[in-house]
Amino acid sequence: MEIPRKETLEIEFKSDSKRFPDKELIEEAVAFSNTSGGLLYLGVEDDGTITGLHPVHKDLIGLSALIANNTRPTLRVSVSMMEKNNKKIAVIRIPQSSQLVSTVDGYYARRQLKLDGSPEKVAMEPSDVTSRLSYIGAYDTTDQIIMGLEPNSALNPVERARLRDIIRQYQGDSILLELKDSDLDKALGFVKMVDGKLKPTITGILMIGYEEAITEYVPTHEAAFQVMSGTDVLVNEFFRTPMLKLFETLLVMFRARVEEKEFMAGLIRVPVPNYDEKVFREALVNALIHRDYNLRGAVYIRFEKQYLNISNPGGFVEGVTLKNLLVTEPKPRNRSLADATKRIGISERTGRGIDAIYYGLARFGSPLPDYSRSDRTSVVLRIRSNALNEAFMKLIFEEQNKRQKLFELDEMILLSKLFFERNLKIDELSDIIQKNIAETRESVEGLVETGLVKAHGQGKGRFYTLSQDSYSQTGKKSAYVRQQGFSNIQREEMIKNFVITYEKITRADVIELCRVTKDQAYIILSSMVKKGILKKCGAGKGTFYALND
Repeated sequence: MEIPRKETLEIEFKSDSKRFPDKELIEEAVAFSNTSGGLLYLGVEDDGTITGLHPVHKDLIGLSALIANNTRPTLRVSVSMMEKNNKKIAVIRIPQSSQLVSTVDGYYARRQLKLDGSPEKVAMEPSDVTSRLSYIGAYDTTDQIIMGLEPNSALNPVERARLRDIIRQYQGDSILLELKDSDLDKALGFVKMVDGKLKPTITGILMIGYEEAITEYVPTHEAAFQVMSGTDVLVNEFFRTPMLKLFETLLVMFRARVEEKEFMAGLIRVPVPNYDEKVFREALVNALIHRDYNLRGAVYIRFEKQYLNISNPGGFVEGVTLKNLLVTEPKPRNRSLADATKRIGISERTGRGIDAIYYGLARFGSPLPDYSRSDRTSVVLRIRSNALNEAFMKLIFEEQNKRQKLFELDEMILLSKLFFERNLKIDELSDIIQKNIAETRESVEGLVETGLVKAHGQGKGRFYTLSQDSYSQTGKKSAYVRQQGFSNIQREEMIKNFVITYEKITRADVIELCRVTKDQAYIILSSMVKKGILKKCGAGKGTFYALND
């Protein structure tokens, strides 16, 4: 095991030549557990120089017990010994806790990065505590009651009327429309009973509150809509309006920037927007309801060249990672707010808005949503503008008409990936849909049975491509041949294989198949005719080549 080169959020060096104080060691462990966990190297200077352990700290069991006995709840760490340059150091592995941890004296700490990128331990402020509790699902900020307010002075009847209109428009829970205002507020968690009196909640203020109440009681609520052209800012508007009004405002601004192209699927004209409205709507609502309202910072909607970025303060909640977004159970940070949006109808009622985002992009043959810029402090979604992938959309449209049902999410993602990445093995497909190998094989082999996908090879060498019929439907016959593994053989063999598959080949096919110029294609075909491999048929634009009998 090698010692890292420098300190990070998950790595800390501590000198022990003069005996690092036990009190500070316990506090460092608490800070690690309340952040993302990590490794503390005791006996190493800040610059990475190994100076060794103090004799008192060479008892590894004693170090582990010291931390366990002085933290609440008990923090269990593992300690191991390393020896470098004849000097011993202790490596203390501290897990991220699923609870909020303090010292026995009630000191709470976390780790953060300074402006120069180096880490530090800081005491947790009240907002840090609630933020951490909301991260682990132990506290819902939006469910909290505002004791100093009355519903009539906090909740705006104009916004409540907007709420009823939105329920109708988005086909929310129709029962809500039958309720009188006070019962509607209670049903959606906008108010709660305290000592026989109704008091507004943060959810109520966020959804239909007066802007003055939002500014005073939820000052972190803010959204920004930006349009960029290179480094120039064309639009830069900030909002602190109630959430339903904000939802409608941002939707109007989004629609103004949507452009549509069309393609013909038989006799049906199919519109293809550069950005799908349902994808935007789900992404926007996700950002608003999953943001951390204990942290300052706006939800950003930013249009850049060919990209739409939507970000919100607060990283993924505990248990959600980039590798399980598609399969983990919904874990809303703000459950009260999330439940209200589902009943109103502006978010996916199953809580699986992420599925709608993936599906909406995959069905247009667009790159899948990119969350890779997310970190522990923010979630960042990057969506690429849709190109008109007519061939792919034609394939999907015609197959769904034939089947008389829509593709499942896994099927849609697999078809999209195979169309654009050509050939993939089962483990690669498994990573893409975030399912285990058995579930992935079931999905992809189901597509094989329908004739949309073809399997090649056996065992570990088995890979999948779109089938010959699928490529034929998309007008990309040459792509099928290339994906069978002939990309490295001689051009003549590639052409022969194409003709065997499709019975004939044109010069245009050769240009696409072999990636050659028009003149090169002519030379290759002429050579194969002279060798007796092919024969030339037809004349002019109708010329094609077939195998010589």
